[in-house]
Amino acid sequence: MDCKTDMALSQVSQEADRQQLSLYAGQLERITGGRVRELVLVCCQPTVRQVMAYEHARR
Repeated sequence: MDCKTDMALSQVSQEADRQQLSLYAGQLERITGGRVRELVLVCCQPTVRQVMAYEHARR
């Protein structure tokens, strides 16, 4: 899970953030030997509340 506090999630930032989460997931899998199933991105602003969940596509 990654929390964003600086902006709402645009289509462009969502894709960049999804790629970043995917890199985090790959490293967690490599380090722990476990499997990441879901990537979660949370936008935390007083006026904007968004949660995006993605299935982790293993490479």
